[in-house]
Amino acid sequence: PPPPPPAVVVADPAPAYSPSAAGVTAFKAPPPAAGPSPAWHADPFKRYTHRYWNGKKWTEQVSRDGVSLVDPLGPYGTPLPAPNGDALSPAQWYPDPAGRHQHRYWNGKKWTAQVADYGVVSDNPPIVETF
Repeated sequence: PPPPPPAVVVADPAPAYSPSAAGVTAFKAPPPAAGPSPAWHADPFKRYTHRYWNGKKWTEQVSRDGVSLVDPLGPYGTPLPAPNGDALSPAQWYPDPAGRHQHRYWNGKKWTAQVADYGVVSDNPPIVETF
């Protein structure tokens, strides 16, 4: 396995969406009621204070108390499920549930932005999309 990532201090998301132990629940958050314009809105997954709507879909960009963070989304546009469907899984490297990297680090509470491919540790940048 790759070496552990350097320590990262990130606010823990509020408890909310939790997939079943059988796998990812295909829950898709509705667009904001304010309209389809790109803007910050209340996080429909209730994990952070705000999440960015890019005019087409919810993005990985989130914020809490004015601090911008990244909350990686899975292949269904929902927050990534806990390893093995168990939010109490121990902190360690697991296969990346987003499927973008070989491994992603679970800190015991949530997925971090730290990823590893072929033993090289890096940060998973947010997906940059054009409007």
